[in-house]
Amino acid sequence: MKRFYLLVAFLIISCEDNNTSTINQELTFISSEGNFGSSNASISVYKGEAEIQKIEDIGDVLQSILVHGNKLFAILNNSHLIKVYSISEEGLALPGIDIPTNTSSPREMVVVGNYLYFTNWNSQDVKYLNLTTYKIEGSIKVNGMPEGIISDQTNLFVAINMNSDYSSASTVVKINISSRQVTK
Repeated sequence: MKRFYLLVAFLIISCEDNNTSTINQELTFISSEGNFGSSNASISVYKGEAEIQKIEDIGDVLQSILVHGNKLFAILNNSHLIKVYSISEEGLALPGIDIPTNTSSPREMVVVGNYLYFTNWNSQDVKYLNLTTYKIEGSIKVNGMPEGIISDQTNLFVAINMNSDYSSASTVVKINISSRQVTK
């Protein structure tokens, strides 16, 4: 019986209270596309419910944003560029990196491996950006104006919701990532 009490005492003394909660407030990014032709797009950064940063006038029509690791990618459609910001506890590091897309009118993006793939209306293709060098290494032509893009890590699936003549479309193009060829 004495051993039992010693065991219980040992367990109580050696136990640690792990119920101390530390509040891990993650950042939330809200993009506002701004007015077409006005270069007044903005990104607001929130920590919990408090706005900790607002970046204004970053370009013309903020089409989409994507967080990958400690980077935020922002596609500015009518400015024809991608902005890359480093993320820290304080928000986004300024001024960021500008990557011109050569008047391609970029739309949506996805990261697969070390590449950012993004759709483009004017050039009617999917371009791929090397995430180490921040250089656009090439493009994959599609038939129509590509919009949404997702991946299963082997293929890209690209929504074509408008033809080159601006008539409605409703197709999905399948692109093999290894060969960078349209397969369906």
